[in-house]
Amino acid sequence: EDGIRDQPRSRGLGDGYKRQVSTQSTWEDLKGIESGFKEYEEKCKQVAKKCSEIEVLVNWYTNFKSSYAAIFSELQRRIEAETQMETQAEKLRKILFSKFDGEVKERDKLNHKLKKYLPATLHSLLTMNPIKYEIFPTKNISSLAGITIDNEELFGKEAAVIA
Repeated sequence: EDGIRDQPRSRGLGDGYKRQVSTQSTWEDLKGIESGFKEYEEKCKQVAKKCSEIEVLVNWYTNFKSSYAAIFSELQRRIEAETQMETQAEKLRKILFSKFDGEVKERDKLNHKLKKYLPATLHSLLTMNPIKYEIFPTKNISSLAGITIDNEELFGKEAAVIA
């Protein structure tokens, strides 16, 4: 023992072979990593798709509230417009009735004045009343499917009898 260590004895060729990294196992490891990356990419695609779906839902829910506010505003606008049209229609109705009554009176005056001088065949022409025009509301019945409409309530008793 002179202080120099003895070299470890070689155990033969098998020892070196056992210490070498197996290329087969490395190849299988690489295949496993590649497979893991493919799975990862597929999961990323699935997550991106779900994120897109969530984005669509968020947009829908965001617009949902404003849509109802817009509908409410539209309903208020329609009620106001209908009230204005009803007021205008009532004014026109009064004008038409006044014109009709005036025409009836004028025809009666002429009839009384000329009746005794005209033959009976012309007399019937003088007794004819003028055409009477009326203004009444109409509803788009086809757009109100499932809603019961009382014609008498909408148009008065005369219209309900006609319908």
